[in-house]
Parts: sequence; structure tokens; C-alpha cells
Amino acid sequence: MVVEFRYHAEADGTRVTWTYSLLPTLGALSPFVEAFADSTLAPMMRATLTAMHDGIERDATV
Repeated sequence: MVVEFRYHAEADGTRVTWTYSLLPTLGALSPFVEAFADSTLAPMMRATLTAMHDGIERDATV
């Protein structure tokens, strides 16, 4: 798995982009890897980004 975070300054804050790549070693595994990513990794990534945002916003007001 390859994971990358990118941070882009914007007028009203910072945009965070989180991308990942899963490369199965066997082509026959691709449908299973894709299903796993869609059902497990994508929701986890959305929840993690939301938690990061909420934590940063909370800390900024202290």
C-alpha cells in the first residue's frame, strides 16, 4: 500500500488530500482488493479526515 497526504494552502485554511494505492501482486486479486478498499478503507479515511479536521478546529480555538 502506498499512502500520500498533500496539504494545499487556501484562502480560508488548508485543503488536505489523502490518496492511497493498493497493488495486488496477482491480477486475479484485483476485484477483492477493490471491494476491500471501497467497503473498508474509504469509510475509514473519511472518518479519519473528519476527526483530523475537528481536532485542528478545536485546537485552533484554544
